[in-house]
Amino acid sequence: MAKGQIAIVGMDTVGISIALSLKRALPESNLVIVDRSGGRLREAGKFAKFEQTATNITSGCRGAALIILNVLPSQLREAFTLIGPQVIEDVVVLVLAPVAVAADAWAAELLPQSAHFMSCHLVLHPEQAARTQPDADLFHGAVLCMQPTPQTDGGVIKIGGDLARALGARPYYLSAAELDGMLAGVEGLPYLLSALGALTAMQSEAWPELSVVAGPLFAQITQPLLEPQYAQGAGVQLNRAEVLRWLDVFQANLRDVRRVIEAGQAQEISKIFEELEHKRIEWLNSRPIRAWTDADSLPPSGMDYQRLNPLLPHWGVKK
Repeated sequence: MAKGQIAIVGMDTVGISIALSLKRALPESNLVIVDRSGGRLREAGKFAKFEQTATNITSGCRGAALIILNVLPSQLREAFTLIGPQVIEDVVVLVLAPVAVAADAWAAELLPQSAHFMSCHLVLHPEQAARTQPDADLFHGAVLCMQPTPQTDGGVIKIGGDLARALGARPYYLSAAELDGMLAGVEGLPYLLSALGALTAMQSEAWPELSVVAGPLFAQITQPLLEPQYAQGAGVQLNRAEVLRWLDVFQANLRDVRRVIEAGQAQEISKIFEELEHKRIEWLNSRPIRAWTDADSLPPSGMDYQRLNPLLPHWGVKK
């Protein structure tokens, strides 16, 4: 991990949990927690004592050797604009955001050439993500995706790996374009489907009656609308080209399933859903809720995980 002052910007559940994890892993570190909301800073103070706090991002990040930006995608460009003119030489800036290509472009435009930048994305374990209380163990079973470029300094990649280990998360390296393409399918598309489900029911003239019988299933399918990283569609809009590709695939699948239902092919429908249920259980069972170790981070047998060469094109897990 970088020596010197560490500034963590954004004190939501994830931000506070990062601060708690680093305070535990690096008890002698000089941590500064930053958030525009004094209420959020006071909330963080309920879980641990932090020597330095700041409501101003410019002053909070001044002098920091490592800055972790945990802000909404809609606020990221402004954050770069504010810290860019006053960061120290050789500062390392890690951004946690579900839009890597846009983050890279803004960093190149607004941070000085002496700054070292790498976009990242934290993927919480599905069961851990339901927790609302900050906890140093929140990231057990999580994956820290990191998107180095050919110009990224090796020391920055090491700092990212050190951060993953401090959090108890699995480090996973891939390119910015790859991450955006993946997240469009497993985050952007579900967010849109949630919105479309809500739109279909809530804009119906029968919504007053529908609202009476809408229950847990409707609440679950509309829950993604509350995801702050995609609030008001910002995360989708910033990654719209990739989201549109996944929408095309979804529309093709929707037409196929509609034809099967229309034809009354009950056996085929049962087969589709049985296979999907099996794959979902298999996916969840492969994600233990515990701190990742280096051994855990190795790929399953028969997989090629080019862990030591993250700068290759299409780097990642390949069959």
